Amino acid sequence: MRPTTFIILILVFIAGFSGGFYALSVIAEKPEPSVSGGTPNPDYAARSQAVAETDIETADRTEFFRNDRAEVVGEATTTRKEEEELSLEVPFVSQAPLGDWSDPRQQDGCEEASAFMAVLWARNEAAPTPPQVLKEIIAISEHENEKYGSFHDTSAKDTGERILIDYFGHERFKVKYDFNVDDIKNELALGHPVIIPADGRKLRNPFYTPPGPERHMLIIKGYDPAKKEFITNDPGTRQGENYRYGEELLFEAIRDYPTGNHEVQNGAGKAMIVIFK
Repeated sequence: MRPTTFIILILVFIAGFSGGFYALSVIAEKPEPSVSGGTPNPDYAARSQAVAETDIETADRTEFFRNDRAEVVGEATTTRKEEEELSLEVPFVSQAPLGDWSDPRQQDGCEEASAFMAVLWARNEAAPTPPQVLKEIIAISEHENEKYGSFHDTSAKDTGERILIDYFGHERFKVKYDFNVDDIKNELALGHPVIIPADGRKLRNPFYTPPGPERHMLIIKGYDPAKKEFITNDPGTRQGENYRYGEELLFEAIRDYPTGNHEVQNGAGKAMIVIFK
């Protein structure tokens, strides 16, 4: 064998041995995924942590997006609710709960009945039975007659002072004058029913004995924007629970009147008693 050939063979052998050793080294150093009960591989754990952090960031962004959408939806819902029908849970009582309109205390008991409904609402109480309502109407009228000399008619101001405060002990109300339709709606939207004095003849209620009472009082408890109607509890009829009046018709009928026994109208303007709990 020539020396040159021998040298070439030696070089090939050395190169092959080195390559095999390097391959074995690479295989030995290749990271293995961790298995249950084993020691986690550092590289694998690091990648898992990176993925987890990415997921958390994504989740945070998603939650924020959902919250942001919820706020927008909430605003839209509020707007829709403002356009939906509103009716407060005011218990209903009639001023003549057993239909005895011949009794002047019941015939003129609209202020007493309206104040009674307002106080029931403010105290979160249900309407009593008709006999109990009658007893209360009579008791209020007798109280007024003994202390003030009359039970027939009371203005908005005197209804507040003589019945709400003096009889029921309820002071959470205000009497407002010179308001408009939107003022009534705003009070209702705030959750406040209102008591109004009115010319009952202008209400055109088919359940009244014609032509209707010249001096009347009732509660406005809600509003229907679709039909432009106020929802009332009208004590002047046993059909008065949730009775509806067109907003213009009712507003035009609102008129305060003097305290007394069917006193002559003195041109009093509009008034309403706003009730609070």
